Amino acid sequence: MSRLTASVPWELIPLSPFVDSRGALKKVLQQSQLGVSIREAFLLYTLQGAIRGNHYHCSTQEYFFVVQGTALFALQDPGEYAPRTLELSAQDNLLLKVPPGVAHAFINKGKGLLIILALSTREYSKEDRIPSPRFSLAKERECSREAFLLFILQQGVCLQGLAPL
Repeated sequence: MSRLTASVPWELIPLSPFVDSRGALKKVLQQSQLGVSIREAFLLYTLQGAIRGNHYHCSTQEYFFVVQGTALFALQDPGEYAPRTLELSAQDNLLLKVPPGVAHAFINKGKGLLIILALSTREYSKEDRIPSPRFSLAKERECSREAFLLFILQQGVCLQGLAPL
């Protein structure tokens, strides 16, 4: 799991699972904790090596929770040149909050299926989803894992230990 500094515009919200002899319960959404109304929730099923995102929203705030697998997120504040990376897995028990204007993309870096629960403060709107010129990734379906990693390396982001964070 990675650490983030206080200077980043996104936030990691810790979840406290309840564990007993039957298993575990994770409360992902609590209105009192988020302070916003969720208008849409969806599950993303992402194959090994596949990339999603590569956009930002004008007015939508999103939350991401890794249900299964491991995701490497690339996040970029409008005022920064290079994205920062953040690796999250289901075991981290963290909810990633991405505010409007922050470009985001992720890749499934695990060996199996990646499942992410996404929560949104607005229903989907084409007008609110802006492809990110900040990431020079190809279209999601055409972009390979190697292209994503090459982009990250070209931007000067260290993947070993996720040092920029």
